[in-house]
Amino acid sequence: MSCLVGCYVVDSACAMHAEQRIATDTERYARLEVAPRVYIGGFPYLSNYFRSETPSLSAEVLDITVPGFGLVNARTDVTDLTLTKEQLRTGHLESVPAKLLTRKLRLDGVAMGKFLGITDLDISNPYDISPSGGPASEVQLTGTPAGFSKPVTVIAALRITDTTITLTPRELRDVPPGQEDATREAFSWSIDSGLLPMPTRANRVYCQGGSIYFESEQRNIVIDASDLSPISIHD
Repeated sequence: MSCLVGCYVVDSACAMHAEQRIATDTERYARLEVAPRVYIGGFPYLSNYFRSETPSLSAEVLDITVPGFGLVNARTDVTDLTLTKEQLRTGHLESVPAKLLTRKLRLDGVAMGKFLGITDLDISNPYDISPSGGPASEVQLTGTPAGFSKPVTVIAALRITDTTITLTPRELRDVPPGQEDATREAFSWSIDSGLLPMPTRANRVYCQGGSIYFESEQRNIVIDASDLSPISIHD
């Protein structure tokens, strides 16, 4: 038993050392205010030394301000990385081949409310209000637009057409008579996905829990630590 405990401690220490180095490099190269939370897949960690590919690497940063865009939460997942033994030991990522990089941006009510100009915006899945509810292509929004005396609720569609992401009200609830057009205008929004802090244009937009997510993918790429952040080293 003591031998197993010792092996676990050593394995965890090696994983933490590599993860902390990746987090520190990402923070420095991408000029983040805080280091991301980094996790390297493959258990036990040292088994990665004997694999041709490390199954996964993830980095998550919360509540960061992206210049020219605003406040976001972001998660980057990399799948099937070809790491050298030196990179596994040190956590220094440079010219690492990987099969897939997925970037997810999450806008909560505060962040999305800034785009709409609604300070009390609440976001929810119109079909499943539980935090673990699955993704939906529609979103329920509740808030008080400028000029309104109380909150109103809309069900809006989230869509991607070519490179444009749109939020379009489909159903109005609790709207005072005569303010229907103003409500539709207040909750309508669009953005070119090229303006999002993502490596490629978004290929998916959805609501889950109390947030709106944007997602993009890159396949068969080469990465370093700066690719794990929504803020580019070149910004």
